[in-house]
Amino acid sequence: MMKFENLTRVLTEYAELIRDKYKEELQSLGINASKSLSNSVAAVFTVNGTVYEASLSLNDYYKYIEGGRPPTKNDGNGELRRAILQWIKVKPVLPTPYNGKLPTQEQLAYLISRKIHMLGYEGKHPLKNVLEREEDNMLKNIEQAITEDINKELDEILFIIK
Repeated sequence: MMKFENLTRVLTEYAELIRDKYKEELQSLGINASKSLSNSVAAVFTVNGTVYEASLSLNDYYKYIEGGRPPTKNDGNGELRRAILQWIKVKPVLPTPYNGKLPTQEQLAYLISRKIHMLGYEGKHPLKNVLEREEDNMLKNIEQAITEDINKELDEILFIIK
């Protein structure tokens, strides 16, 4: 079985690069208030037989930041409202007066969650942005690594044959 040492190195480096760039993208988009998501991001590289996989492990709610959320009928058990309340406490969010009154954090969380339920949320696509920016360079590096690994293997085979 071939040893793809260069491919292993490149994929590991790529996973780590994407992890770091994703954290930077979260920060630059201003969606890293609690740092909970960026702190959860880990680069993972695995080899299972002939399958080489580089991936990220991160908190499950990244999917809402990435892909948004469609409008829904109600808040169900209030999960979204509770998450928004935590976000308000960490951010901190400065509400604007409504009818001459400043809403409490709980009221603000209710208003934000109600708007998301009524209109949905588009998402900001930080992971997609990073992957698109790095794709061309990544593919070139992977191609080069595979070529080097195959050439090394062929050199070893030809040396044995001589």
